[in-house]
Amino acid sequence: MSAGLTDKSGDEARQNMQVKSFKAWVNMHLGKEREAKLEVDDLSKDFTDGIRLLRLVEIISEEELGKYNKKPISKFQKVENLNIPLKFINSFLKDIGIKNSYSAENILEENVTLILGMVWSLILRFNVSEIEEGDQTAKEGLLLWAKNKVAEVTGGTKVITNFHTNWQDGVAFNALIQAYRPDLTNYNSLDPNDKKANLVKAFDIAEQQLGIGRLLDADDMVSVMRPDEKSVMTYVSLFWKEFAANKRKRLAGERIAQVAQREMSNAEMEASYAASASSLAKWMQEKTAALLAGPNCNSQSELEIVLQAQQEYGRTERPAKQQELLDLEALSSSLASRLATLGRSFEPPPEISLASLQRWWEELTQAEHKYTEQLKEQLQNLKKVELYIKLFNSKAGKLEDWFDAKEAWLQAWADKLSDAPAAEEPQAEREGL
Repeated sequence: MSAGLTDKSGDEARQNMQVKSFKAWVNMHLGKEREAKLEVDDLSKDFTDGIRLLRLVEIISEEELGKYNKKPISKFQKVENLNIPLKFINSFLKDIGIKNSYSAENILEENVTLILGMVWSLILRFNVSEIEEGDQTAKEGLLLWAKNKVAEVTGGTKVITNFHTNWQDGVAFNALIQAYRPDLTNYNSLDPNDKKANLVKAFDIAEQQLGIGRLLDADDMVSVMRPDEKSVMTYVSLFWKEFAANKRKRLAGERIAQVAQREMSNAEMEASYAASASSLAKWMQEKTAALLAGPNCNSQSELEIVLQAQQEYGRTERPAKQQELLDLEALSSSLASRLATLGRSFEPPPEISLASLQRWWEELTQAEHKYTEQLKEQLQNLKKVELYIKLFNSKAGKLEDWFDAKEAWLQAWADKLSDAPAAEEPQAEREGL
């Protein structure tokens, strides 16, 4: 089999492995439901009425989410049911800084990729998030815990660095069990080459002796070059919950929660700074360019409207943007102080650094002054032009009146002259002409 074909089939196998392990995880929790049998057979279809998803969230969160339609028939009823647990899921995703959200349509459309993502979010929140070692993330903490426990048993001969290939031969699972229950297995008795037998042994012991649900399948683990990381991580987290449920775990969990909260808070602050700074930088640059283009008015009335708009900008929009800049300065200072205590520094991209924002604000201020002067100057010029126009119109009107009067006078004389011969003829006859 070629490498390309192996990779493609491996991806499909990993997704199938994830579907099976996530379904097992869901059913492990739904199995605690005593009132009704809510086992999931198909992850892409069995959540569509909202009932199983709602009960799953209630069971793992130990919270009641409220009333729901227990016999939904219409799409509307199913959407109503789905929106109840999805609101809960999207809420905690938002709280930890994840912008992704899930909708009822995703589930009704039987989008298996998004459904797997949603289940993984629940696993992270209720299975993995409390696991950390020191300042490590949840994943890193779980990996460090497993690495240390396996190393204690094997003397370092079995090294754990990931959640996929390191677990494929079954030795690590047996060593993990042996770290807490040496009476159940002995990794020295295992043949590293007999991967499937080692995996089956560990899975059987975990299920029958420790009550750890069988989330993985030995055939799936050995059939691909690299098993699905999320599936293995989910299964290992069950061992952690079983073995580390003691006082030390609770204290570590509290410490981890504080660290996680701090990191999430810092990340949220950094994201907030980046979003606000990018928006303000774009506004300042666009506003500066518009001001530098100068006013374009053809009359005093038009210019007065533009001048009023500029005055309103100075009273409302500009102060609001200046407050945004002050808020960003305060946020940057707070972040710098927080990160300094951790030996880190706050260094946003140059284009949204505080120095860049302050420089652009100064350029904007200069453009505002120039624009205002141009407005005043243009207004004065237009006033003079309109005054000259009025004077011209006044004099032109008087001249037209004078022309009209003269024209009327001339017309009157013309009329008299046209009548003059008829009046003078009798006098000429009297004179013998």
